[in-house]
Amino acid sequence: MSISIKRLLRDWTPPTVVQFRLRNADRDSVLLTFDDGPVRDVTPKVLDVLDEHGAKAVFFLIGRKASEAPELVRDIASRGHLIGNHSFSHPMDLLGVKQWMSELGRCQRTLSALCRADPVYFRPVQGRLRPSVMVAARRSRLRVVHWSFETDEYSYLKGAAVERIADNLVQQARGRMDRLDA
Repeated sequence: MSISIKRLLRDWTPPTVVQFRLRNADRDSVLLTFDDGPVRDVTPKVLDVLDEHGAKAVFFLIGRKASEAPELVRDIASRGHLIGNHSFSHPMDLLGVKQWMSELGRCQRTLSALCRADPVYFRPVQGRLRPSVMVAARRSRLRVVHWSFETDEYSYLKGAAVERIADNLVQQARGRMDRLDA
């Protein structure tokens, strides 16, 4: 029987190392997270929808993008959402611990200066839980937060309807909650 590395990490990694699930949340809760921002033409719309529903989220921001749109970072924070570290430049290459420490440190300094608070959460680029990333996050005193399920949100780039993506998200969330109740 073959088991995926991601599943192994999810099932056997202590929550003090990588967090896959909400703690102390009621069973009807879903933690919404948004990566790769802020994005000038998207982030304000997302914030407005969250406001309409009285919902809060975690925005994992790229330091370089945050420095280019400081008003969006301040808006996210002022509306009561959490801001997390998603690296400074969103590197896709394999990096060593020192390089990751630099990425996380630069992003941390940028976000701290913009929202006057130190982010405590980190989302690895593309969710890749590599040893160098994990060591750098731990040394940076950042809590690694992963996702519980994938929404396939990038399928819109291949022509998928937004409604199909939203339906997929709702179905997966309901499925997770049903399993928790069983």
